[in-house]
Amino acid sequence: MPRDDRGWNDDDRPSWRERDKMRESSSHRRTEKPAFEGSKKQQAWGRSLALKKANEAFGKKKDPAQLAAEEELNQAKDTPGFAEVAQRFFDAYGLTDDWRVQLVLAQAPVSAIAAPALEALAAQADKLGVAEKRAIASQLRVLVMTGKSKIKPLAQAALEKF
Repeated sequence: MPRDDRGWNDDDRPSWRERDKMRESSSHRRTEKPAFEGSKKQQAWGRSLALKKANEAFGKKKDPAQLAAEEELNQAKDTPGFAEVAQRFFDAYGLTDDWRVQLVLAQAPVSAIAAPALEALAAQADKLGVAEKRAIASQLRVLVMTGKSKIKPLAQAALEKF
């Protein structure tokens, strides 16, 4: 749309509004499409599915027996039989590289299991993200307050690294 109030030098130049319209209607302009179209709930599901597949493809593989033992360990936490389950897991698999398992083992009432788990957690502090560090620090604070006398100083030392 040409404007009538242009000066003698502006006759051949389009206005900024005209330039924007031409840019928007250009066939060379790439239209950005979302990676996944749908509702927010569908997008969240698609994102979680993609992350799950990426973890399966690139994550460390665990055998089904170890996964079952980890699940049993998580189920037994805060029960009277937790020490026995933790001892069986520790004898069978040792300390795994997974910080979640190490955190559960650090809560074991047996100091022969909890001490190496706390040391492994403290050694992993630099490799973890902010959210993981927060989760570990909160559990370590609980251990410092409620742990046994042999575990409290180790938990305090590990907490200082987080």
